[in-house]
Amino acid sequence: MLSSLFSSASALVASQTLLNVVGNNLANSNTVGFKAQHVEFSTQFTQTLQAASAPTASSGGTNPIQIGNGVQVGTTSTNLSQGTFESTGNPYDLAIQGDGFFILDNGSGPMYSRAGAFGLDSTGNLVDPTTGYKVQRTGTVGEGTLTSPAFQIPGNSDIRIPLGMTIPGSATTSISFAGNLNTSAKPPVAAVLTSGQPLTFGSGPATSATLLNSLDQTAVPYAAGDTIQVTGTRVDGSSVTAKYTITGTAADTVGALLNTINAQFLSATPGEGATASLDSGGHLVLQANQGGPAGMTITLVNNTAVAGAGTQFTNFTQTVVGKAGDTATTAIQVFDNQFTPHTLTFTFTKTGPNVWDVKASIDAKDGVITGFGLDNVVSGLTFNENGSFQGVASNNATEMLATQSPFTTGGIPATLSTPLDSLDQHLNGAYAAGDSLLISGTDQNGNPVGPVTLPAPGATVGDLIDSINANFTGAVASLDASGSIQFTAKSSGQSSLSLTLQDTPTNTGGKTTFSKVIEAIRGSDGNDNISFQINNLAGFGTPQVIKLSFGTPNAFSGLTQLGGGTSAAAVNQDGYAQGTLTSAGIGQDGTITGQFTNGRTESLAQVALATFTNPEGLLRSTNNYFAATANTGPALVTTPLVGSAGSVQSGSLESSNVDVGAEFTQLVAAQRGYQVNAQAFSAANQMLQETANLLR
Repeated sequence: MLSSLFSSASALVASQTLLNVVGNNLANSNTVGFKAQHVEFSTQFTQTLQAASAPTASSGGTNPIQIGNGVQVGTTSTNLSQGTFESTGNPYDLAIQGDGFFILDNGSGPMYSRAGAFGLDSTGNLVDPTTGYKVQRTGTVGEGTLTSPAFQIPGNSDIRIPLGMTIPGSATTSISFAGNLNTSAKPPVAAVLTSGQPLTFGSGPATSATLLNSLDQTAVPYAAGDTIQVTGTRVDGSSVTAKYTITGTAADTVGALLNTINAQFLSATPGEGATASLDSGGHLVLQANQGGPAGMTITLVNNTAVAGAGTQFTNFTQTVVGKAGDTATTAIQVFDNQFTPHTLTFTFTKTGPNVWDVKASIDAKDGVITGFGLDNVVSGLTFNENGSFQGVASNNATEMLATQSPFTTGGIPATLSTPLDSLDQHLNGAYAAGDSLLISGTDQNGNPVGPVTLPAPGATVGDLIDSINANFTGAVASLDASGSIQFTAKSSGQSSLSLTLQDTPTNTGGKTTFSKVIEAIRGSDGNDNISFQINNLAGFGTPQVIKLSFGTPNAFSGLTQLGGGTSAAAVNQDGYAQGTLTSAGIGQDGTITGQFTNGRTESLAQVALATFTNPEGLLRSTNNYFAATANTGPALVTTPLVGSAGSVQSGSLESSNVDVGAEFTQLVAAQRGYQVNAQAFSAANQMLQETANLLR
C-alpha cells in the first residue's frame, strides 16, 4: 500500500514538471527566436511479483506479474520548427529562414542563437545589445584587397560596420557608349567652284592637251611673255597670287595652266587644299580636297601686250557648297588620379558612309588633351550595313605642320637652291650684311627651341630647312613640290610641334613675308583610347589614359547606326570620388553591403551561421542562447545558403514558435494529471489510516 503512495507522489512531481515547462513556454510566447519545449514521461520502477514461465508438456506458459511504482520525466525535447517572421524595418535585425544559428562571442567562447535582434555599438561592432556579445563572421569578405579597402581585421571574426569610414576614389580608366547615330546623317561635302562657260575647241570640249591659242574662246592669240594672272583664296583662307607666263611654244596648254593653279591651291595643307581640273564638258573646276565650309575663290585675268588678246575666261561660281559632316555631342563626368571630377565632351562627326570620328575635349581650365603623348581623337568608327557596330579602324597618323602659303619665284614653286631674297614673298631688295632670320618653336615633346639665328644674306630655302632640322628633334622638315615647307613628326600620334619663321626685327635690307605654319595633318595613335593631362597633376607623370568602348563588334550592344533620331551618349565610366560609409544592408547570403556617399557599394563582411548534426542536443542558456554539448556534434561554421544552412532575412525577426492552443491543452492535461494522482494519494492514505485503526 505504501508503494501506491510513492507512485502517486512521483506522478505529482512529474505533473508539476510538465506544468513548469508549459508555463515557461507560455511565458516566452512573445520572445524573439524562442523554441518551445515538450516533456516526455517514462515509467520509473517496476516490481516483478512472478516471473514468466515457459510452456510444458502438460501446461501452458504464464506471463510475468509486475506492478509499476511510479512515473518520471524521461526527457525534455526542443521544437526547432520555423517561427513566423515579423518585419521591423531595422536592417540589423536578422531572421534565419531554414536551419542554422547565429554565432555570438564575448571572448569566452561561442554561443548560438536564433534571436537576431542586433545593433551597432559605439565602435561599429555588430552586437546583441542585450548582452554585448559580438556577432561573428566567416570568410575573408571585407578584409581588403589590392583594389578594395579593408573593413575587417584579418584573424578577428567580430563584424565591424564602420559608419563614417572614408574610402578613396578611383581614376576613370574606361568609358562606355550606347545609343544610336542617325544613319541619315550626312558626311562632309567638298566645295566646288566651276567656270561659267566651258572651254571648247572646234565646238567640242577642250582637253588638258588643247593649246590655249587653239581654244574657241581665244579670238586673239597670246604672244610670248603674256601672262595669265591667277588670284583668289585657298580653302584655309590664305591668299593666292600667281601667274602663268606664255612661252609661245606648244607647252602653252590648258594642262599647263591647270598645273600653275594646282601649284598654288594644293600647297597650303596636304590633304586639305583643292585641285583644279577640266570636267568632261570643258569647264574649269576647282574642288576642295576635303569636306567642310570653304571660302576659296579663283579669278583668271589676262595680262597681254595686245589689248583684248588671250582666252576670254568667265567667272567661277560655287556649284557645290562645302559642308561639314553632321555631328552629335555627349558629355560625361570623369575622375582624375586624385579623384577630382572633370567633364569630358565627345563630338561624333560623320566622315563617310557608315564611318564616324569622335573627338574629346576638356575645359582649358581643367587640363589639356592635345599635344605630345596626348590623344583626343578616335577615328574610323565603322558600322555594318545592318547598323551594328563593326569596330574601330586602326588609323595611325603622323602629325605634320606645313607653311600656309608656298614659297614661289616668278609664280613658280621655289626649290631648295632658291635664294630667300629672290622669292616672290621677299620685297624691297636683297638682304643687307648682318641681316638674319629667327627660327623658333617647340619640339615634338613640347620643349622650347630657339630662337635660332640664321644669317640671311645668300641663304637659300635649303639653308633654312637644314637649320630647322639641325635644331629640332623628333621631326623632319622638307620642301614639297608646291614650294611649301612640310614639318613631319618621326612617330605617329599627336605631338607638340610648332614652328615660327620670321625676319629679325633689326634687319636693314629687304624683308620676307613668312606665312603662318599650321597643322596640316593631326597625329593619331590609331587606337580607341584618349589621353589627357590635368593641369594640377602635371607633376604626376604620364597622362591619364581612358579606353573608349563603343560596343561588341558585329552586335547591337553599344552604338548603332540606324534610322531615326540620334541618341548616342556616354553612358558609363568606372571612376568615382572618395566616399563615406553611410549605411549598410544585409543580403540573403549574409553579405553585408555598405553604401557610400559617392554611390559606390562595397562588401563589408559575411555573417556566419552554425549548423549541428544534432541541434536538439544544444544546452539552453539565458538570453535565448544555446551552448554546444558533447551530443550536438561539432559546430559546422558556414555562410547562409551553403550546405544545410538557411538564408538570412534582413529587417525581420523570427517569432517564438510556441503554439498557445497546444500549450493550453498541455496545461489542462498537467492539471488533471496532478488532480487525479492527488486523489489516488489521498485514497491510499485513508486505507493506511483504516489499517492502523484495526489495532485498537
